[in-house]
Amino acid sequence: MIGNTKHNKGFTVAESLITVLIIAILMGIAVPSLIFSKAETQKREAESYAGVVLNQLTIYRISNKEYTNDVGLLKLKSAGPPNVAVSWDGKFEVSLDPCSTDVTQCVKGTLSPTTPITDQNFKIDFDTNKQWVLTNI
Repeated sequence: MIGNTKHNKGFTVAESLITVLIIAILMGIAVPSLIFSKAETQKREAESYAGVVLNQLTIYRISNKEYTNDVGLLKLKSAGPPNVAVSWDGKFEVSLDPCSTDVTQCVKGTLSPTTPITDQNFKIDFDTNKQWVLTNI
């Protein structure tokens, strides 16, 4: 042995703290973005399911010359009451009601998630006249 030099193994406290700080900053940026994108995806899925319900209403109207709010006649999955349907995956529930006293002329619906992803809940109001309103609750 020529010299008795000491080799440091491992990281210093400062290096470890900087690494933890960088990871915390990246997580602070990534996590809210991920939650936001999941909420937006849920809204798009809800709009898609509302479109399915409207298509079923249109098919029923073409075949029977009138509308109905009976989800069984519309071939939708029932959630209990005859005017309430739930999406095939159970993520959304839609309630169908007459626009006026005569259900055969117009049907309106309110769709909402059964379990919201974030604390920002929303609903979609629509009717057979193809008018949509997405509302954050």
